[in-house]
Amino acid sequence: MKCPHCNMYIGADEHLQESLTVRNYTLDWHKRQITSPRGTVNLTPVQFDLLYYLMRHTDEIISPERLLQTVWGYPQDVGNKEGVRVTICQLRKKIEINHTASSLITTRKGHGYIVLTKGEI
Repeated sequence: MKCPHCNMYIGADEHLQESLTVRNYTLDWHKRQITSPRGTVNLTPVQFDLLYYLMRHTDEIISPERLLQTVWGYPQDVGNKEGVRVTICQLRKKIEINHTASSLITTRKGHGYIVLTKGEI
């Protein structure tokens, strides 16, 4: 189902939280921004929805296909995985001090992306 506050597709059992905190990152729903080690950063709508979804599903590997369906709203087998990769890269550049060694979003090559509650394992 589509969230009434944004265009993101969420499961029926999910509910929106005003803020999400994972380690030293806090995502604020109302301000549509994140406070990170780099400071407070405004996010584009897609960047915000992507990060919100990943932070709601911590410690779970999320495939690019699933992100295309839930964040972008594409039907199954539609959409460009390269667009997901580019958006993740742009997001890392905004929120990470050293985005080449991301400490929030980790890539699991061949599988997808994960936000770990306790950092890299």
